[in-house]
Amino acid sequence: MINISILDKFKKTTEKRKKRRYRELRYVCNKCGAFNHRYQGICGMCMSSHLRRATSKEKEDSISIIESLIENNI
Repeated sequence: MINISILDKFKKTTEKRKKRRYRELRYVCNKCGAFNHRYQGICGMCMSSHLRRATSKEKEDSISIIESLIENNI
């Protein structure tokens, strides 16, 4: 039998991780689509200057993809 407090603790840590990931995905590159956690003037992947603020839908979609990959151990 699993202790309920352990499950609650696990839920709280996963919620904290989700919030942290959501905050880190602030800017997205219009050219390559890479996410950047801070505005540096240029994209870290393709070195273009086409950064913009990421929408909440883009953030939620990327987090759900990451979580599904983690759950499936891919």
